[in-house]
Amino acid sequence: MNNQFSKLMIKLNSKCWLHWLFFLSFCCYSTLVFAADTGAVIKKAEVPVRNGWYMLDAEIDYRLSQVALQALNNGVFLQWTLQVKVYQQRQYIWAPKLAEKKRRFRLRLHALMNMYQVTSLSNDKVSYYATLPAALQAMGSIHNMILIEQTEIQPEYQYYATIVLNFDRDMLPVPLQPAAFIYPEWSLSSSQYICPLKK
Repeated sequence: MNNQFSKLMIKLNSKCWLHWLFFLSFCCYSTLVFAADTGAVIKKAEVPVRNGWYMLDAEIDYRLSQVALQALNNGVFLQWTLQVKVYQQRQYIWAPKLAEKKRRFRLRLHALMNMYQVTSLSNDKVSYYATLPAALQAMGSIHNMILIEQTEIQPEYQYYATIVLNFDRDMLPVPLQPAAFIYPEWSLSSSQYICPLKK
């Protein structure tokens, strides 16, 4: 009797472990796929000279997760910081940083107007869009962002800019912040993009 009971328990435990392994594998796979489809991608960027200044032109693709979309549609604003640094390229020593510029964007759903509001916190410019894709496209189009004066660039050296878009998780409501720092659904930042300065 005891032997039969032991064999039955072993079979049940084996089935339970198989179920758990399948569940964990599914969760890991879902998380990896889900995380790969979200975040921001700097599709292209260049730093030409205009009117004596080096200016950034860039196209950024914002990819919101379902969790971020749900928060946005429930009144939570989402905020990003575009950070650009200009360096002088050196071969054997640490590259000196010549300039650092930031631009912050805030996205929220205006409930009364039923429109998406994009605020450029650098100049307090507010724009409204009927659809989310239109709002994200507007945020992702960067033109004439002033970086550094042309006179600060020496022709005998090479220069480059590093560009990264960071999702400001610490600007989320306090109850959401612990999850935002743990779960990949809130990984809405971009990788670093390196762009040479045109001479």
